[in-house]
Amino acid sequence: MSAKPPPHPIPTGGFNPPGSVRVSAGALELARSFAKDVTSFDRAGGWIVCFAWATRTRVKDKGDKEWTDLGPGLYLGAIRRKDAKPADIFRTNGLEFLVEIPDRILAQAKERLIEVDQSKLDKLTLR
Repeated sequence: MSAKPPPHPIPTGGFNPPGSVRVSAGALELARSFAKDVTSFDRAGGWIVCFAWATRTRVKDKGDKEWTDLGPGLYLGAIRRKDAKPADIFRTNGLEFLVEIPDRILAQAKERLIEVDQSKLDKLTLR
């Protein structure tokens, strides 16, 4: 299945500050792998990985006419580094990343933890 990115940036009012959410070792490895893929297309380092909340995710297999709506959830994306304030960048074990989760969603997360969930399309969940 191929994922269609959200049509607009997630309206959070900005990125979540470092320390506002924890990220599991497994989720960090997914982000590190994604960062390597992004870097392979832009070696100048113009992008930074972002854990972001999508209000809606839709997928369809090649050849399908209809989209399948998977609802809201976390995904990995990349943001132009120039659009990020240095104070918003998380730095963990040599990886730099951003988090963009609306406050109303983060408030519902009991553990405030981004974790791997193999049952999800982008393999991520917020606990």
